[in-house]
Amino acid sequence: KPLAPQLDKKEKRDVFKAFFKDEADAQAALLVVLEMYCGKDNEKALQEFGPVLRVLWERDIVAEEKIYAWHENEFALREFCPKHFSQSNAEAIRESSKEFIQWLQAGED
Repeated sequence: KPLAPQLDKKEKRDVFKAFFKDEADAQAALLVVLEMYCGKDNEKALQEFGPVLRVLWERDIVAEEKIYAWHENEFALREFCPKHFSQSNAEAIRESSKEFIQWLQAGED
């Protein structure tokens, strides 16, 4: 199943929002954990991660600057949990997020 619609279900969205909204470190950790999940258990989501970021941003679960920081640091997962890090997965997930990142940055102009 695509990951973004699963995160956007009201009951899950409300839990994520309550826990992560005002917690910058928790937001960063959420992005890394989702990257790890995609690499381990849902490789298809590596290619479809932009919609996940969009849900997290639109629903005020993860702040824009945390999304940018995660996207710019392809070693984020290696820093958090080295045994689950894969360079090719890190590149794939960020490449699939590129269109959303560019759209987000264009909105700032």
